[in-house]
Amino acid sequence: MKKISVIVDVKDGVVVGDKKLIKDIISSYDGKRLKMTFEVARKTRTNQQNKYYWGVVVPIWKNIIKVEWGTILTTDETHEFLKNQYNFKEIVNHETGEIIKIPKQTKKNNTIEMIDFIERCRQGALLMFGVDIPLPNEYEIDLQ
Repeated sequence: MKKISVIVDVKDGVVVGDKKLIKDIISSYDGKRLKMTFEVARKTRTNQQNKYYWGVVVPIWKNIIKVEWGTILTTDETHEFLKNQYNFKEIVNHETGEIIKIPKQTKKNNTIEMIDFIERCRQGALLMFGVDIPLPNEYEIDLQ
């Protein structure tokens, strides 16, 4: 069977939600050994954030790279560049002190992480090239 996720609330140490659904899911694994993982449910990036990123931020950066560096990147290559520059996890090698940047998938960003990533993209464009990427409310694009 595949992995099943159910989002529930906990109040006063008790699960609040569709207890019958949870019971049905557990009984569907009867006779199996289960690995149960608990984590706080977080809101993933919104569709509007995603549309703004792909419809405004990435195309502007794609143009910046073309104009400033003379390099033509695809949309996906531009996205990979932005992830490497502004959406990464740092791992420190404690023996050498070297810091390694590992790009993170933007689809795993929650709403706050996506806001931070987009803002780092905007600040990078401004600081490196003097290009002010407009905020969603400053740019005419259908974000719905």
